[in-house]
Amino acid sequence: MKTTAKAALRLIQELETLKPLSIANGIVLDNGCGTGATAMAVRYQSADIPILATDISPGMLDILDKREIPGIRTRVADALDLSVLEEDGVDNHFSHVLSTFMIQFTPDATKAVAEMYRVLQPGGAFGLATWIEVEIVTKINEAGKALEPQWKAPNMFASNWPTTVSEVQVKMEELGFVDIHTNVTRADLDSPLELLLDYTYNGNHPSAVEQIRYWEEQGRLKDFKAVYERSLGNLYAKGHRLSLRYMLTTARKP
Repeated sequence: MKTTAKAALRLIQELETLKPLSIANGIVLDNGCGTGATAMAVRYQSADIPILATDISPGMLDILDKREIPGIRTRVADALDLSVLEEDGVDNHFSHVLSTFMIQFTPDATKAVAEMYRVLQPGGAFGLATWIEVEIVTKINEAGKALEPQWKAPNMFASNWPTTVSEVQVKMEELGFVDIHTNVTRADLDSPLELLLDYTYNGNHPSAVEQIRYWEEQGRLKDFKAVYERSLGNLYAKGHRLSLRYMLTTARKP
């Protein structure tokens, strides 16, 4: 979560170079908000701008609602079809649209970005954070392969989104954006080993959930945990920390 929050704050700071959050009559859409890391980062940067936070999961929104952050409304919405927001005018409504680490878990990432483009005002600013590599997923998959060499690891993401700067540039231009800027960031996880293990087993990460279900069905979950925990334990004993690589993209709607 610390990595997500830091990435969200950095994305918002870069977004403000295109369109400040302090503008009159601005309104932010945080699409795929989860439990609110990005919405809270927006509020940290601007005490006043209204925020609409949407997610397909009512449970995620319940957690955000309980935070009782001033000026944040929540709404259940599918990122592939934002017409549910019709009372907000939908088309060309938002001055800023943000989405952090969400689109790759949708069935169609390109359609999700096209929907965000549709609801963004002309001249509005768009910010996107996407995963490139998550080392903890690599280690989960390696543990599975150690138990069953022919086992095929599940795809981490439901849909493909470009993972190189040049490909993202082309994709964003195809969708109509201008003033596109991308950068790739690497971050080391500073979480203790116990927290990483808890995240793997209880964090509902798609790759971990599918693997744990598989090994439970095979009656080998205990074996999987032993291999996985030994692998991470050896890395931590050597001072290694798992890393993440993600891309931040900002752009403007002409």
